Amino acid sequence: VAFIGDSYTSGVGASDPSLRWSTLLATANGWEELNLGVSGSSYGQGLDEWNSYALQVEKAIAAQPDVVIGSGGLNMSELDQELGVESVFTDLRAGLPDARILAVSPFWVSTAYPAQLTLTANLIKSDVAAVGGEYLDIGHLFEDEFQYFELDGLHPDDAGHQLIANAVDAGLPVEIGG
Repeated sequence: VAFIGDSYTSGVGASDPSLRWSTLLATANGWEELNLGVSGSSYGQGLDEWNSYALQVEKAIAAQPDVVIGSGGLNMSELDQELGVESVFTDLRAGLPDARILAVSPFWVSTAYPAQLTLTANLIKSDVAAVGGEYLDIGHLFEDEFQYFELDGLHPDDAGHQLIANAVDAGLPVEIGG
């Protein structure tokens, strides 16, 4: 299973890579994990090349996984959202015609989900569905849950990564995990 994402996926905030949400999820389901997450990255194509998910997509396609799980959305700007989100999923489907493609709803550290992130979530949901993928709406896990972000106020600690892993696992289709 390949994981595409930003700092949350790469494990920023976890005390050890084995405690990041993607690794916890992979371990719980007996998967071989390929974590391609890069801190500061996004779906967007208008950003510098190093932090666009496009590079992670290329690596995922080269690895030929059975499942790809994408997450993120915090690092998006309005200008690069629509093309970036769509191209991630169309490129994944073109390169991995038989893979299961899943997208996790974006995370947010606050009491109020901003309108811009709601727009991003809607784009992700429609674009992953357009390629036959599945959207995992795990809800607003961190609403009024600031105790998970005591390290830097932005990234979840070990308990926060466990919370994400549990929520994603609960939302997985039965034939994949869950």
